[in-house]
Amino acid sequence: MRGDSSSIGKIVELTDAATSEDDLRSIVEKIVELYGLRHVVYHGSRASDELATEPILLCTYEKNWIDRYLECHYFRIDPVVRFASERLLPIDWSELPHNTPAVKRFFGEAHEHGVGRNGMTIPIRGPCGERALFSITSDVSNRRWQRDRAHYARELQVFAHCFHNRAVVFHSANQDHSIAPLSPRERQCLQLLAQGRAPKQIAADLQISESAVRLYTSTACRKLKCKNRNHAISRATRLGLIHSL
Repeated sequence: MRGDSSSIGKIVELTDAATSEDDLRSIVEKIVELYGLRHVVYHGSRASDELATEPILLCTYEKNWIDRYLECHYFRIDPVVRFASERLLPIDWSELPHNTPAVKRFFGEAHEHGVGRNGMTIPIRGPCGERALFSITSDVSNRRWQRDRAHYARELQVFAHCFHNRAVVFHSANQDHSIAPLSPRERQCLQLLAQGRAPKQIAADLQISESAVRLYTSTACRKLKCKNRNHAISRATRLGLIHSL
């Protein structure tokens, strides 16, 4: 661990002075170097339909792991995503459940893609309802990680919120805000589809016709600018419009 309070102060100053998302990407890389980490990941999205935008992703992960994560819809089983939605304090990944074959396989594959031996996520709740995750990973020994993680949490929790505030400014300026808000029924249908329910079952659950379910799903896809329902479920989850399981 090479970072100290004066170093992180300089990084905060760089963040405040950043003029683009590219500047923020460079800062993420500086954090990795400063603290001797494996990776740093910032992932932010809106929690409100009315302000929904594409999520922000600034990270040092390899592209093949990012593509694999999205392709396999790992956001549905990633315990970091689920627990971060319920917590305010930093989450050590060692405290997360690994008790299902799917989650074990997920963490195993993450390790194969060089994510890192240990990890920590700082949940962020923004003033306008947006949510974000700031994660760090490390390849140091478990003993050293246990020794240093409190220092990481103390310094980076403050930095994570500074970084988030700057990221939101740039991202909002670059986004197309034409995504229309989803209706309650559209959200319900996507949520139940994400839970593995078939349209016929959803119709029975909501006491509407199966054709209505398909219509709500179709309009949700159109509003989210998605080609199919799996894409819509993925985007709605990342935007915080429905909950991951």
